Amino acid sequence: MSTQHFNDSASTTTNATSAPVVAKCGTAIESVSKWLDCELQKLKSEIPWCIKDSESFRNHAMPVMKHWFESYSGPDLAPVDTLLQALSLVMRWNIFKFGDSYFQQLIGTAMGTSAAVFFANLYFAYHEKHRILPEYRNPAQAVDHTAPNGLTTTGDVIRIFWYARFIDDVFLIWLGECDARWNSLVSLFNNFGILKWDCEKPKKSVNFLDLNLTIEGRRVVTRTYQKPDNPYLYIPPHSAHPDGIVHGTPMAYFARTTIRTQVL
Repeated sequence: MSTQHFNDSASTTTNATSAPVVAKCGTAIESVSKWLDCELQKLKSEIPWCIKDSESFRNHAMPVMKHWFESYSGPDLAPVDTLLQALSLVMRWNIFKFGDSYFQQLIGTAMGTSAAVFFANLYFAYHEKHRILPEYRNPAQAVDHTAPNGLTTTGDVIRIFWYARFIDDVFLIWLGECDARWNSLVSLFNNFGILKWDCEKPKKSVNFLDLNLTIEGRRVVTRTYQKPDNPYLYIPPHSAHPDGIVHGTPMAYFARTTIRTQVL
């Protein structure tokens, strides 16, 4: 069974950009992906810095996934070989239809599959666990294999005070100036597989997910952030949704805005 490819417009303006949307519902591959996603979710305790919300890959990824599967000590995880075979099937055979043509995705995480999100989380978490966080957040654990005593010679000062990631969006609190250590962190982010990150220098006001965080004196103020090209696609009153959903939407948005507007 094939899947469909759609263009999702990110804006209502004439200069709108579009992002590919692949619908996998009802396909055999999606059934495998749903089971695989349930298994991958069992490893989420290993990467606590990957957050749920605001409140390449191919040959490089398989050894990374094998590391997580073999290092997992919790109960009820499927056999490693079975997981790797399922992962290879889902990631390598993502076939979709666009118009009257069929395409096979060759690069990147399989779009539209249930396992894609947590697969991406685990993939980069390997780099975070073994390189980024030991050297910049927990420098006492960093190791420089070229040093005579095996201890780090450059990471003796904690630079990352707090670190969180939502799939491909990272928020961190950086201590100190944007010096050579910051530049080396940026290089380290872009030195894993085919991933390329756009790293902004630390500043007093940043947008992360749907939050704006601003340092005002000795306080951190959070506000709701909305992208400039947000199309504001709300449920219309004549929708077939139950009345409770239609009437509850304004209250939900009001409550969400109230919760996210805080002084810390």
